[in-house]
Amino acid sequence: MGRGHRISKATNNTKRKQTAVTRGLSILFLLAAVAAVLIPASPVNRQAISRDSGVFLYTGWRVTEGDIPYRDVWDHKTPAIFYINALGLTIDDGSLGGVWVLEFVFLFAAAYIAFRLLEDLFSLPVAFLASLIWLFALAALLAGGNLTEEYALPFQFGALWLFYNNLKNNDWRNRAFWFGALTAAAFLIRQTSVGISVAVILWLVLDALISKKTKLILPTLLRIAAGSFAVVLPVAVYFAAYGALDDLWSAAIEFNFFYIAERGLADRLTALQEGAGYLAQSGILFLALPGWVLAIFVWNRATAQKTDAPSAFLQFLTLALPIEIAFVLLGGRPRAPYFIALLPVLALLASYALWLAQQWLAQRLTKRWQVAAVTALAATFLLIQARPYLNIVHSNRSIERPDDVYAFIEQHGAPEDYVLLIGAEAGVNFEARRESPTRFAYQYALFRQGYAEPEKLEEFYLDIIENKPQLIIVTIDNGEIPNRFGPSKTPVSEQLTFEINQLYEQVMVFENGWVAYEFTGN
Repeated sequence: MGRGHRISKATNNTKRKQTAVTRGLSILFLLAAVAAVLIPASPVNRQAISRDSGVFLYTGWRVTEGDIPYRDVWDHKTPAIFYINALGLTIDDGSLGGVWVLEFVFLFAAAYIAFRLLEDLFSLPVAFLASLIWLFALAALLAGGNLTEEYALPFQFGALWLFYNNLKNNDWRNRAFWFGALTAAAFLIRQTSVGISVAVILWLVLDALISKKTKLILPTLLRIAAGSFAVVLPVAVYFAAYGALDDLWSAAIEFNFFYIAERGLADRLTALQEGAGYLAQSGILFLALPGWVLAIFVWNRATAQKTDAPSAFLQFLTLALPIEIAFVLLGGRPRAPYFIALLPVLALLASYALWLAQQWLAQRLTKRWQVAAVTALAATFLLIQARPYLNIVHSNRSIERPDDVYAFIEQHGAPEDYVLLIGAEAGVNFEARRESPTRFAYQYALFRQGYAEPEKLEEFYLDIIENKPQLIIVTIDNGEIPNRFGPSKTPVSEQLTFEINQLYEQVMVFENGWVAYEFTGN
C-alpha cells in the first residue's frame, strides 16, 4: 500500500506539473495573440485617433481635470468608458500609452476567460484554434481601438463562464449575484452589451417552465437584480452627488431612443449584411453558423433524463445568437465595431464546429497525426490572415493626421483658451489639449430636433457667447458657422448665431477643407 501510495502521489505530481506547463504555455500564447491584435491600433502604428475614441479621450481628459461627464461634457455612452480613459491617461501622464495598456489588460482578461471556458467545454486544441480565430476576427473590427465594445468583452465572457459553471454544478444561487454584477458592468460600458445576459435570463425562465420548477426562478432573478443594483447604485449616487444624474439619463438613455428610432428594418438588414462581410474575413462566420445549426439538433437529442451541462449550454447558445444579433442591430448602422459584441457567442459556436471536426478526426487518425492536423490548421489560418493583418497595419499607419490644424491651434492662443470644433471632432480638442467652451464638444445631440429642443440648442450658442473661444473650427456645412443643426432652429438661435458671427473672422482654410474663425470682438 505504501509503494502504491508513493506511485499515486508521483503520478499526481507529474499531472500537476504537466497542467502547470500547459497553463503557462496557454498564457504565453494568449499574451502573444492579444499583442498581435492590438499592435496595429497601438500609438506606434495608429497615426490618428478615431472619432469615437477621440470623444472618449477628450472626456477622460476632462475627468482628470475635475469635470463630470454629461454635466460638463455631453456624450450618449454610459459612463464607464470615460473613466477607463481617464485612468489610462493618468497611468502614463496623459499619453495614449496608458490607454493602450488598459486595452491590453481588458482584452487579455477576455481572452483568458474565453480560453478556460473553451478548454473546459470542448478541448485544449479547440481552445487554441478558436482563440486564434475570434481574436483575429476582433482585429478586423477594431477600427483603431479604444471602443466600448472592446472593453465589454471580459464581462460578456465572464457572464458566459458563470452561466456554464452553474450548469455544471447546479448552484446558481451562489453565482446569480455576481452574474448580475457582470451584467451591470457590461451595461455601464455599453448599453447594448447585455444581450448575453438577456439570453441567460430567458433560458432560465424557459428551463424553469419546462422542468416545472417555477418557484426557483424568482429568487434567482432577485439575486441577479441585487448584483446589478450593487454596481449601478454607487454610480447613480456619484452622479447625483454632482448634480449630473438627470444629465446622464438624458444623454445615455433618452437620446439613444431617438438614435435607434432613426433607422428602420431596411437599415438594419443592410447593417447585418455589412457585418457579415466583416466577420467573414477571419472565417469565424463560416464555422459559427454551421455550429449554430448543429447546436439546434441538441434540443432534439434531449430526453426526459437530465440534460448534461455541455448540451444545455449549446441549447442556450441557439437562443443567444439571435438575441445578440438583435441588440447589435439596434443602432441600424453598418459600423464594424458594433459586431465585436457578437464575438463571444460566435467563438463558442465556432468552437463547437471545431470540436465536432476533432471528434471525426479522432476516429480516423492517431494522436500524433491529430496534433499535426491541428498545427497545420493553425499555421494555414495564420498564413491566410497575414495579408489582411498587414493591410490593417498599413491602413492605420497611412491615416492622415491634420497636423496643420494642430500647428494652427498652437500658434493662435494659449493652452487656457477655449477652442470649439463644430462637427464631430472632439479628438482634436484632446490632442491639442484645448477645452471646448460648451459641453457639446461635438454636436450629434443638436441634430435631433425632438431631443435638442430649444433649450439645448440655445444653450450651445449661449456657451459660445459667454466663454468666447479663441478659435472656432468648422468641419461641416461648407465651413460656415451654422445657425441650425439639421432641422433644429429657433428665432433665438438665429439671433445668437448672428451675434457670434460679428465676433469672429475667417482666418484659415485647412488642407482637409475645415475652416478656422478667430475671435476679434470684445
